[in-house]
Amino acid sequence: MAEPRRVARYDRWEHQWLRILRWYHRTLHATGRDTGIGSRDTEDFSEALCHAVWHLKDWLKHDQRQSVVSASAIEGFANNDPALMIVADLANGTKHVQLSARGSRTEAVRMGLVHWVGEGDPDDPEGIERVWVYVDDPDSEEDREVVDVAWDGIESWRVWLEAAGLEVPADPNQR
Repeated sequence: MAEPRRVARYDRWEHQWLRILRWYHRTLHATGRDTGIGSRDTEDFSEALCHAVWHLKDWLKHDQRQSVVSASAIEGFANNDPALMIVADLANGTKHVQLSARGSRTEAVRMGLVHWVGEGDPDDPEGIERVWVYVDDPDSEEDREVVDVAWDGIESWRVWLEAAGLEVPADPNQR
């Protein structure tokens, strides 16, 4: 006899939070930073991570069981937090190809070029050791990887949510 299937509705902000953490770990792993085996998936995962982090605001606003923080407070925080403003431009820039002046929060931040080290290339990725997807930020003095910028956004959300009184699920993979 087959096991009964379990069904879960993914309509809670906590589900999106855990999805963000999974995307973060997938992206970090794909860079090869810790393993020495990079993947071109880093580019796609970086985009998906930014989308997930930025759109947590929508999950918070539309979760019928979340009544601790108002929609206006969520929007106010998301649109004014420096880390989330960068994540927003990365997410929206990859979604819309080109941001309008009105749609940009940072004026010049965009998803940067993909760099890699190893014998492989995009058509033969077997020997790729490390992949970097940088944030293209002309105002920054340092090159920052998207995975690290997204982590700053994740931490901004976590600190703000906890200060607002919401219980934020722990990272099952601990950074």
